[in-house]
Amino acid sequence: MSMSSGINARSKANRDEPLVSVIVPVYNVERYLDRCVTSIVNQTYRKLEIILVDDGSPDRCPEMCDEWARKDERIRVIHKKNGGLSSARNAALPVMKGMYLSFVDSDDFVDLNYIESAVRVALRDNAQIVFLSTVNDVVKENGDVKSASVQGTLEFTAQSRDEFIGRFLDLSDGQYVCPVWNKLFLAEFALQDAHRFDESVRVGEDSLFNFPLYARAERVSATHSAKYHYCIREQSGSLMSVYNPRMLRDRTYIHQTLLPIIQQWNPAYVNDHNNRLISNVWILLSLLYADHTSDVRIRRRQLTKAILMDPVVRTCAASVRLMGNQRRLVVVLVRSKSVVLTGMVMGAISKLKALRGRR
Repeated sequence: MSMSSGINARSKANRDEPLVSVIVPVYNVERYLDRCVTSIVNQTYRKLEIILVDDGSPDRCPEMCDEWARKDERIRVIHKKNGGLSSARNAALPVMKGMYLSFVDSDDFVDLNYIESAVRVALRDNAQIVFLSTVNDVVKENGDVKSASVQGTLEFTAQSRDEFIGRFLDLSDGQYVCPVWNKLFLAEFALQDAHRFDESVRVGEDSLFNFPLYARAERVSATHSAKYHYCIREQSGSLMSVYNPRMLRDRTYIHQTLLPIIQQWNPAYVNDHNNRLISNVWILLSLLYADHTSDVRIRRRQLTKAILMDPVVRTCAASVRLMGNQRRLVVVLVRSKSVVLTGMVMGAISKLKALRGRR
């Protein structure tokens, strides 16, 4: 084959490749944005539409997004008032043109063959959703990776609704199901009936987008190819611990909204769904007792009572079949209704964690 015919063959292959839209919401990530966008523009899969959504970022991110657009014609920039992660993603969905859809958070990054490997699986299996393993990177303040661990080891193809349901517990156990950023979606499937993110939620919003799609999915694939790097930022040597009362409201709203969908689509998953809420209550209590800001210290008893007495939490604690000691402890505390007991237990756990962190 001559050099010219080889070039023509590659050009035809590029034309035949489906366009992939990569949506990147951007807010206050000046330190990490270049690393993220570099990892996307250098993908081995070249047929990309990259949409950077500046969500009213107060740092240099708006200018950095525009600089990237000048350097790469595949990049489009949307500037908007701050509205949160869901609002930023929603701003890009009506204008995207790709056959496939991928989300990358702007403080994360991806391996250079991330899109290529996902598209290959999607085309091979005619998948509506491709689930991808991730690498959890704990990142120091200077951006260096302190530790990394692969999450998810599944490899399968489901070609029917029942097959998918049969593998869903495995996906849940492998931590595949909640985020949107570890997936490749067939756009016409994911955005059917103008499906969008719920902008009223700031914590756990991905599940509200994903689960209605799971309920009507018939062709899905999962791969243990770990090429998405989810970056967990450290601050002053320890993971950030900030409690916001909105977290409880968002978590219980998500639980209640998804419960009827799961009950109809996959009743076998209901107990796992309940256990997930109990796990989130553990996280909320842990954050509450690790947060030493003055406002939280003053209101800690009041905030603890709000968690223990929340009707959604109490209903769940009364009916859940528990999996794991942490969840059992949470249910004991919720059923006790005791702010004093909860304070003693969670305070002691928080102090023990702090001591271990100093070693």
